Amino acid sequence: MIWAGAIGLFPLAMNVLPVAAQTLVNPIPNRPEEADFYRLQRAIYQWVINDFRSSNRSLRGEQVEISSLVTAGDWATGVWMVSGPRYPEGIAGQVLMKQQGQRWIFVAGAGGEFGFEDFIRLGVPRGNAEGLAAGPDI
Repeated sequence: MIWAGAIGLFPLAMNVLPVAAQTLVNPIPNRPEEADFYRLQRAIYQWVINDFRSSNRSLRGEQVEISSLVTAGDWATGVWMVSGPRYPEGIAGQVLMKQQGQRWIFVAGAGGEFGFEDFIRLGVPRGNAEGLAAGPDI
């Protein structure tokens, strides 16, 4: 299922609290080269929160983890996982993001993994789609 809307692994885990108390577990990075990944993680995290809210699903007390970030040009993918009391087995998905200036904008989400053809269909240029489809360097 798709919801319209490689540089390494940077796992990010957050406990979801009431909106006024939501915080990131990972601190803001000190090195400028990490700032882009932090912005990408934050954008994916915010999308997950908004997606759950818009479908009236609660994340209170749940942990949200963002991992497997891959970038290619102005495009990026990341994997999200939610686990906790309501989702003991965990639920996960992948999102496609596009960088516009200093912001990452949600393009599409999938309940599974995107493939090369999915990226092409969603407008990712061929060279970038190949890089995203190759996955993270681990």
